[in-house]
Amino acid sequence: SKIGFRGELVTTGDEDEPRDGNRT
Repeated sequence: SKIGFRGELVTTGDEDEPRDGNRT
């Protein structure tokens, strides 16, 4: 799960939980 460049939540199969911050 990652945070998009616009702060949008992008869930990926690598993680189970969303993270806070500007991780791309």
